[in-house]
Amino acid sequence: MPGRVRVVLVLLALYALFLLFTATSAPAPRQSFALAGLTIVFIVFLARGHPLARQWAQYVGLLLLLGAIVFAFPGAPAWPDTVFWMAVLFTGGIGAVLLWGLSGPDARMFFDIYCRHCRSFKIRPKGLLFNRVRCRGCGRIWRVHDPRIDAEVFD
Repeated sequence: MPGRVRVVLVLLALYALFLLFTATSAPAPRQSFALAGLTIVFIVFLARGHPLARQWAQYVGLLLLLGAIVFAFPGAPAWPDTVFWMAVLFTGGIGAVLLWGLSGPDARMFFDIYCRHCRSFKIRPKGLLFNRVRCRGCGRIWRVHDPRIDAEVFD
């Protein structure tokens, strides 16, 4: 497992612990429990090397980063409001680390989304659940992730 992916997994584990801690002390903990559950699902499938989890984690990272930027500038409170700015920096930091940690050639090789035949990183999912991948360069199709999971019904 590449170091970048390990950093992402540690960050997501800390974030899940934070969400579980806030869920136990909040008056309405449903949202924190749901986010913690989603974060734990990301941790499990990212550690197993599932490319669909990588793709969705990158989408979540992009949304977190863009959300932090959007909430920081228009109508933001003054600098002394440290709680607001800490939340913006925390959210933007998690999004940036997700984008950084799940990109790059070593992470793509870990998630088996590169063509070993022509060594291209330009691939497309062949199925709905990202269980087969097609190379745009040479047209080769291969099966990714766990061969025990048979999701042919979605193809």
